[in-house]
Parts: sequence; C-alpha cells; structure tokens
Amino acid sequence: MRSKTQDKRAETLQTCITDAFAKFAGLTRESQLEVTQWDQMFPNTSCGFGGIAGNAFTSGIVTVIGIAESVVLETPTNAVLVYVNGRFAYVVDSPNTKFREDMANFRLIEKRHYQEQYEEEKENEEVPQTDDTTPETGD
Repeated sequence: MRSKTQDKRAETLQTCITDAFAKFAGLTRESQLEVTQWDQMFPNTSCGFGGIAGNAFTSGIVTVIGIAESVVLETPTNAVLVYVNGRFAYVVDSPNTKFREDMANFRLIEKRHYQEQYEEEKENEEVPQTDDTTPETGD
C-alpha cells in the first residue's frame, strides 16, 4: 500500500511532466525527459516563491526536468524547468556549475535569486566600433 507521501509525490510528478510537455514543444514521451525529484526544507511557508509567508520551516517537493541527452531537437536546448510542489518556479536556460552542485546536494535556491546564481554567464561579444568621421585628405 502506498503512503500519502508517495501519492503526493506521484501526483506532483505527473503535474510537472504535463507542464514540461507544454513548455518543451515537440516532446511527447516521458522517456524524452530527465527528471529528478526530492524533498527540500524551506525557511518559510512560501517554499521559495517569496511574498507573504508564515515563519515556519516547510517541506516542499522539488522537481527538476530537462531534456534527455539522447533526444535530438530541431533547436537544441540545455534548459531545465524547476517546480516546487507541482508549481512552476523557474527555468534555467544555461545551467552553470553552481546549479549542478546545488542540484547534486538537493538544495536549490529560491525563485528571486535563481537567475543571478544559476545562469551560465554569457561572454560579452565585442561590438566593433564604427567611426562616423571621414579622415581628412590633404589635396
């Protein structure tokens, strides 16, 4: 017999997978997804979403969904979707080392800080300077 916790995790997982199919257009099978799920303690009842919340440690089910490496898409992506208790939290378009470390430790940061912490820094491409002045020629 399954416990209430197992039922809640299964229900949450199905909700997240259904949403992931909507966000990752073209995917139709669960085998095309890489899914990781764990319980995480949050310092308040917002479970990482912020806003008005009770001041009590609260457990949340974190689900991270990416596209399996074996899947070939027309437009490749490294993006991963993060959910808490079945609710979409954020997408990390280019996960960096910190994201992978935090995921390995089963401890992701809250929504309001994810972008500055988890996105791979994009190199600043130098834009060539144009000089609108025409050099004077001595005639």
